[in-house]
Parts: sequence; C-alpha cells; structure tokens
Amino acid sequence: KEIAIICNILAMAHLHTEDYKMSQELLKKAELYTENNNARIRAITYNNFACLFRKTKKLRNALSYLEKALEIEYQCLNYPPEENIEQ
Repeated sequence: KEIAIICNILAMAHLHTEDYKMSQELLKKAELYTENNNARIRAITYNNFACLFRKTKKLRNALSYLEKALEIEYQCLNYPPEENIEQ
C-alpha cells in the first residue's frame, strides 16, 4: 500500500517536470501494487493516469482512466463499511 502511494507521488512529481515516461512507469508500478486490494489507491492511480494522458493530449485514454477511477469510487461508496475495510 505505501509503495503504491509513493509511486503515485513520484509519478506526479515527474509529470510536473514533463518526464512523461518515468511518470507512466511509476503509475504502472502503482497499478501493480494495487492489483488485489487498496481500491481507493487504485482509483487515485487511475486518476493520475488520466492527468498524464490529458497532459500528453491523449484525451480518449484520459477519459477511459477517469471512468475506471469513477467506477471504483462508486463501488467504494456503495458497499457497506465492513466490506470496504482494507480498500
């Protein structure tokens, strides 16, 4: 969980300096670290992918990742809290 958070933070720092390749690599790692749990961090990762693709003018990809993030957030909000623990 913490590694995925750090990957997201670093990815956004690299996005800010326009190092798009490193940003994407870090987001891919964050996605891997959230594969089986940590739904909310995965949603953040997808939102960050959307930021990356918007910045690089790949708007369809950006929209796709925003939709994925929204779907995860919707699921997190609509399940009882006991089912949301560890997400």
